[in-house]
Amino acid sequence: MRKKPLSLLNKLPILLVLALVGCGGENVSSSSSSGERYVEDTRDLTDIEFTTLSLAGTDDFGRTFSSASARKEDKEVGIFYFIWHGSEENGIYDVSELLKNNPAALNDVSSGTGQPAASPLGSFHYFAEPLFGYYDSRDPWVIARHCELFTMAGIDYLVFDTTNSFTYDSAVLAIIDTFSKFAAQGFKVPKLAFYTNSHSEQTVNNIYKAFYESGKYADSWYLMDGKPMLVTNKEEFLDKEALAFYEDYFTLKGAQWPDERMRDYNFPWMCWDFPQFNHGGIMSVSIAQMPTYNAADMEMGNYGRGHTWQLAGYGQNSDRYREGLNYEEQWKTAIEGTNGEVNNAFITGWNEWMAIKNRSSQGKIQMVDGFNLEYSRDAEMTKTEGGYGDNFYVQTVRNIRNFAYEEGKNYALASNEIAIGTDDTAWDGVRAYRDFEGDAMIRNYQNAAGDTNMPGYEVYYDDTARNDIVSTKITHDAKNLYVRVETAAEITAHEARDDSWMNLFIGVPENENVDDFADNWNFRINANPKNGQGLTSIDQYVSSTDEWFNVGNQIPYAVNGNVIEFAIPLSKLGIAEGAQPHVLLKATDHLSDPLDSDDFYISGDSAPIGRLSYEYGN
Repeated sequence: MRKKPLSLLNKLPILLVLALVGCGGENVSSSSSSGERYVEDTRDLTDIEFTTLSLAGTDDFGRTFSSASARKEDKEVGIFYFIWHGSEENGIYDVSELLKNNPAALNDVSSGTGQPAASPLGSFHYFAEPLFGYYDSRDPWVIARHCELFTMAGIDYLVFDTTNSFTYDSAVLAIIDTFSKFAAQGFKVPKLAFYTNSHSEQTVNNIYKAFYESGKYADSWYLMDGKPMLVTNKEEFLDKEALAFYEDYFTLKGAQWPDERMRDYNFPWMCWDFPQFNHGGIMSVSIAQMPTYNAADMEMGNYGRGHTWQLAGYGQNSDRYREGLNYEEQWKTAIEGTNGEVNNAFITGWNEWMAIKNRSSQGKIQMVDGFNLEYSRDAEMTKTEGGYGDNFYVQTVRNIRNFAYEEGKNYALASNEIAIGTDDTAWDGVRAYRDFEGDAMIRNYQNAAGDTNMPGYEVYYDDTARNDIVSTKITHDAKNLYVRVETAAEITAHEARDDSWMNLFIGVPENENVDDFADNWNFRINANPKNGQGLTSIDQYVSSTDEWFNVGNQIPYAVNGNVIEFAIPLSKLGIAEGAQPHVLLKATDHLSDPLDSDDFYISGDSAPIGRLSYEYGN
């Protein structure tokens, strides 16, 4: 989400300030206090483990998470995942757009031939537009990004919503295929499970035959007590022999509905009480709750994204819904272990996005599961103007850190002098931050309308994928920060006036003398490389004009095959020479808009994805 200008200043004072920073400005040591002691890093980690522990980020409200030292072995996190997009829609209808441009059609509940074409009764309506568009659940481009977002967040498992008896086999198989590809690279991608409710016996039969019976997908399943976990209503089974078989094959958990008696042995997806009920160590953590069964009636006592019981007083804080006050309070309960220790937090949800528009008994619009940006329960990023952007994703990552990870430590960093472009073996002892290989792909898939005759039908096409970043290494000596970025194939040659070629975005948390873009980065490297000279540019973000402004062109860089290296003087970043640096770093290629942090999720390739950064030193 673009960080808007704070004010409009004329260029002359900006140039004077930037000239000082470009020459070094006031050096800021990254040590948090004089005489700070660093501890030796003796952790035995794979590069992928090191990567996921070394992520940091900040949301629009300045809420920050940093590197962790370890993952807690007894904590797991799951998320409710919806696979119905492209199978249920008869067109694209968006409540946020209708509220803005055609509220009369939205609130029209006429039946038969009298209903409005812009908002027909009985049709699924989106509460807002997802950042990735109104996508089909089988779109491999979307699935790959979801997988990467979940893996970096530390989510252990997804539970597919098959509560209405439909199993969406083609979507499940597409997800298994993509997740398996990245799991084969060594990433700890989420495992998978199913939540059934309506017609449980037949739904479980269908799920078993489609996905479990052959054993082909055994590595994909989320295990509980050593067996695949599946949620169902056992009391509905008429075939007791089949039930006995499933009880032996699966760990069956009872479906827990929020309006039914809470039972320890059930698996919850939501709780309408506060604090939430603890189901033997499993607790739901939901973004919003709709106990009235009509999210469209916002005066009936639903709990929207801005509702709290304690954090901001009791009640709905509509002007603060983007902060996720309700969600924050739900996480607080799980983290603190209210009602007993919680070792498994289940989030509702990620990508439900839509609900059917119906007519209530009072003759008004009724939408049971979600209605608008405030009364909805998805963490996935929005594209809708004025929406919550990526705040709920960053909030999710931060709370998973607090719940499932050990606090970070100030590890001592080894000093390494690198002669860039000469000897790649000099990097052998430097740990690598790994990124998905194959996530930089061309997108070419129809949206959820699924038929050229449907309202809102569109094919999503994006060919900005170019250089696929697979590894980033960072080290330093007394004077320079060295960065090595590796791609899956040989790096494309730089073309004149291409300012998006193999960029670095760097944040210096302790440097208060510079503005930050998207609350994370202060500097951009390599927007203007001098081809043939081995030198490139450094830009600084200026919030008053919302732009990247060049402050130097003397940054050494070198390209060799699929590797690009940079030597960035610490003084250019405002870091005192000889200090252990503390920086946030992101490597990107072919962004469409480097002034819109949403674009870090969409175009080209970003390592790590979205608003996340690799944290070097802390």
